Amino acid sequence: MPPLTLSLKKSAMDFFVIAQLRFELEAVDSVQLPGFRGTAFRKVLARAFRQVACALKSAECNDCPLSSSCVYAYLFETQVTEDFIETEKQRAVPHPFVLCPPFEERHYYRPGEQFVFMLTLTGKAEKYIPYFIYAFSEIGKRGTGKGRGRFRVYRVINCQTDTDIYNNNGKIDCRACQAVSWRDIVSKAGDLNAGDLTMRFSTPTRIKHRGAFVRNPEFHVLMQNLLRRISELSYFHCSHEINLDFKGLIKKADNVNVKERKLSWESWGYSDAEKSMMKLEGFTGEITFTGDFTDFLPFIILGQYIHVGKGTSFGLGRYEIV
Repeated sequence: MPPLTLSLKKSAMDFFVIAQLRFELEAVDSVQLPGFRGTAFRKVLARAFRQVACALKSAECNDCPLSSSCVYAYLFETQVTEDFIETEKQRAVPHPFVLCPPFEERHYYRPGEQFVFMLTLTGKAEKYIPYFIYAFSEIGKRGTGKGRGRFRVYRVINCQTDTDIYNNNGKIDCRACQAVSWRDIVSKAGDLNAGDLTMRFSTPTRIKHRGAFVRNPEFHVLMQNLLRRISELSYFHCSHEINLDFKGLIKKADNVNVKERKLSWESWGYSDAEKSMMKLEGFTGEITFTGDFTDFLPFIILGQYIHVGKGTSFGLGRYEIV
């Protein structure tokens, strides 16, 4: 394996690209969003995609002969390859998108008021931006939340350049979408000051270690989960296996210690497709670490876009460096 720091600065991850979009939505009727909006909106988004993109709507993706070329199957029912099962002993594949609901506390919007969803796409998923815009538009026409309030897609902005991809003219210009590259990430890492590192987890974070969900994660546990997620996103959605010494990185992460924790454990329920209540739990709050972060900072910054842990496709595991 190549040396860690040298690899980060050269081309070990130059193929890993993400696009971050800001969906500005405007209420047509009174819109009342549910408590944790990510889980609910992710379900209606999947339903809209299936209605738009699925050719054989009566078939399950596993049995569908068209699944290998279906946009819905790729985004929401990504199939693991046999070679990956043999080497990694897992069957779950990370989705190539993160849908982050409005960060504000309010849930009710009057006609004319706006609310925002953030969408991050990894690798090949970027080419399906028009599908996401159309799916959001269809959800808005049908209405969502209590009372089925309607909304419209007012603007879609590429966060990297602050330029419109879609606006009131009704045209989608994907040429205006500039992806965030690994070199952009490394450049941001170079701008951070050395010293303690505080991570603020703003949505419930569900991280497993040795088969159990963790309430008070150590740094090496966070990094193990984050590096696994980056590696799998790269393999399935960027068509590239990362050639870095991840075991060496995780071992080095043992030398980073927790200086302070201000975490709380949250539990909430939501209805699944069968209308039964499902319970989810995760931690939120701040953790301050102390140690040598040189090799970890680019990955941690990347994690701010792609989140960490389980449930990332509907906004869980969001954090920021503060």
